[in-house]
Amino acid sequence: RNHSNLAELDLLDKQFGGETPPALGDFSNLEVLALGQNRLTGGILPQLARLPHLEGLNLAHNRLSGEIPAELGQLSKLEMLNLAGNRLVGGIPETLGCLTNLERLFLSDNQLRGSIPSEWGSLNYLTRVSLSDNRLAGCVPDGLSHVSSNDLAALGLPFRGPRGVAAPDLIIESWDWAAVDPRSYENRGGVKPGASIEFDFRVQNRGHGHSASTFLRY
Repeated sequence: RNHSNLAELDLLDKQFGGETPPALGDFSNLEVLALGQNRLTGGILPQLARLPHLEGLNLAHNRLSGEIPAELGQLSKLEMLNLAGNRLVGGIPETLGCLTNLERLFLSDNQLRGSIPSEWGSLNYLTRVSLSDNRLAGCVPDGLSHVSSNDLAALGLPFRGPRGVAAPDLIIESWDWAAVDPRSYENRGGVKPGASIEFDFRVQNRGHGHSASTFLRY
């Protein structure tokens, strides 16, 4: 039977098992492929890259294993990619940074290793990102800081700036100081040498503000 005109295939939570059929790569007009919450095994099909109109791909919460195919970066119209809750290993392909229309990306709860591709910092349409419960290392591309809904703080990784320099975890919002010993002030408001000065910094730890004090001695 010819399924070339099929635009949406939604088989969420149908308790299907076995490997994903390679013939799915022949559904040339498919825009949405939702096979999440089943018992699918084997790897993610590289043949899915032959779906030029695909906007949504949901393979979450199956038993898929192996690496994420680099070929998925060819899905130029993709807006949602959900591969969470599988048994995926290896690194995150840099080619996913080519998905310039991507809005939602879910890769959490796998066994992914390595760093987050710096190319992701240019994915300007991203509104949701989930990467927790993996084994990622390195830095988070600073361009992902604009994503409104994310679990990046749970990764415990520093952010990386546009020139590849790791950004500090703490951002100074405001600061003030006072002499610990009032007698250390001079008539014109200066501080005598040897006085203990307390600086009170208001810092932000990636979204969680708290105060911290430190002491300098002149």
